[in-house]
Amino acid sequence: MLLRQLSILLVLTAPAALALAQDDAAKEEAKKLQGTWKVVEFSLDGKKQPADKAKMAFVFKDDTVTFSVDGQKAAEGTFKIKPSAKPKELDIVHAEGPQKGKVDMSVYVLDGDTLKIAGYTGDISLTKRPTAFPKDDEKGMDVFTLKREK
Repeated sequence: MLLRQLSILLVLTAPAALALAQDDAAKEEAKKLQGTWKVVEFSLDGKKQPADKAKMAFVFKDDTVTFSVDGQKAAEGTFKIKPSAKPKELDIVHAEGPQKGKVDMSVYVLDGDTLKIAGYTGDISLTKRPTAFPKDDEKGMDVFTLKREK
């Protein structure tokens, strides 16, 4: 009888424990994203863009991310990550402009001071997330390679 009660208790509490562990992993990963990341390479719709086309940066601060072009804020929103997903997931909820309240769904790879973010080109990213990390030249995909600013 005691074994059965313990089994039931384990089944009932395991999801909550797993959720807490995943939440802790997300918090730790979010700490690694904090700071300014300069875009060093990018492709739009699978087409590599000139590196000097524009000076772009992502700034992660707390749960907010700001995207700037040539030093001017172009977009801002809150972000959530799911580092346990394969590939890792990054959601950005737009805080202003015509996309306000909409969620951009992308994937990311974090390797030390290099961060790669990829998502579908255009509004498709508001309804669909890549299921694998795309190649830089994959049609229909936008891929950004960023380096941490020191």
